[in-house]
Parts: sequence; C-alpha cells; structure tokens
Amino acid sequence: MIGSFGHCYSHSYKEFNDVFKSFKFEDGDVIYIEYDPIDFKLRFSKNKVEYFELSIIAPPQNDAYHPCVSLYGQNNSV
Repeated sequence: MIGSFGHCYSHSYKEFNDVFKSFKFEDGDVIYIEYDPIDFKLRFSKNKVEYFELSIIAPPQNDAYHPCVSLYGQNNSV
C-alpha cells in the first residue's frame, strides 16, 4: 500500500514497511497499480509520469493480493 504523503507499507519486506519511499499524490492525481506475477512486483504510477515499484512475496495458495492506496487529510477523494 502507498499513502498520499509518500509512505509505503508492506508485509512482504520490512525495508518497504512504514517508510517514505513512494511519491506523494493529491486530489486530481490518477494512481495506477500494476501487478507483475512473474517478478512479484507491484508498480504504482501517478499520472503515468512518476513510478514506484514494490517487491512482494508470492501470495499463499488460494489467496490474493489487494493493492490499495491510502489518503491522508480531510476532504481527500478518489
């Protein structure tokens, strides 16, 4: 998961958990999320200009990932 202030969270790798490594975004930005099941990556992009890649472990059998973004602050919207 990534947050609007540039924070990222991951249960797969601690170096990606609760750290500022992503890009910031705000109202009006379009966030795209791409899942790469071969290289086990989540790729987030903002307005198809800024990119952030997150390494993940394979999900347990019969389970799935649910990528998401988090909005901080009042009156934020998607």
